[in-house]
Amino acid sequence: LFKLVLTLGYALSFVCLMPLGLITLDENMPFQVASFAATVVGIVIFMVAFARDGFVDARVPAYGGEYSNLVGVILFNFAFCVTMPSLLNEMKPGVRIAPVIWSTVLGSALTYIVVGLMGGLAFSAVGVNMLTTLTSRSQPGWVRVTAYVFEYIVIGLGIPIFCVYAKYNLAA
Repeated sequence: LFKLVLTLGYALSFVCLMPLGLITLDENMPFQVASFAATVVGIVIFMVAFARDGFVDARVPAYGGEYSNLVGVILFNFAFCVTMPSLLNEMKPGVRIAPVIWSTVLGSALTYIVVGLMGGLAFSAVGVNMLTTLTSRSQPGWVRVTAYVFEYIVIGLGIPIFCVYAKYNLAA
C-alpha cells in the first residue's frame, strides 16, 4: 500500500503555487521575472559563500564517474522538449530564433560551469545536490536561508510554468 505524507509545507506550497499553473504565460511573466531576479541574487550570494573560506586545496576533476542522471539533468535544466514549442508559438514575427536560443543556452551553461566549479572548489565533500550542502547546519544562517528561499522561489516557480507550457503545447 502506498502511504501519502502531506505536510503543512507541501500543502502551503500547493496552495501558493498551484494557481500560477492555471494562468497564461503573459499573466505569469511577473512571477518569472521575480524568479530570474531571485536566481541572480541567489547565485551572487552563493558565490560569496563559496569564496568566504577560500577554496579547498584539491582539484575538481574535469569529468566524474557517474553519468546515469546526465540526460535527465540536461533535459530538466534546459527543458528544450517542453519550452521550445511554447517559445516558437509565442515569438513575435521577425525575431531570429537562433541568437535567442544560443545566447540563453550559452549563458546558462556558463553559469552552471562557474557556479559548479566554485562550489566544487569550496567544499571538500558535496552531496548529490549542492543545495543540500548549502542548507546543512555547517553553513551560516544567511547561506541556509538563501538556499531555502532559492529552492522555494526559483524551483517552486519553475513547476507551475511547466504546467502552463504543457497546457499550451497540448492545446496548440
